[in-house]
Amino acid sequence: MRVGMEEALQDRLSFRRFADLTLTTRFHHSTISLFRKKITERRLARMLFTEVNRQLEAKGMLVKRGTLIDATIIEA
Repeated sequence: MRVGMEEALQDRLSFRRFADLTLTTRFHHSTISLFRKKITERRLARMLFTEVNRQLEAKGMLVKRGTLIDATIIEA
């Protein structure tokens, strides 16, 4: 998943905007792993999820379900 997230952040402008990354920002998937590990160790995941939902609701948005489709072409 971490490598996939790295690829998505490199490939999709919308993901970069969400993560507040410029087009020239460099990062490695280990950065994502480290961030996730620290969130888990500090038990912050639920609090962050709740805060994101609060901010979305404050803007009149409610996310109930989402789908991300990967259109990677692979040799069969």
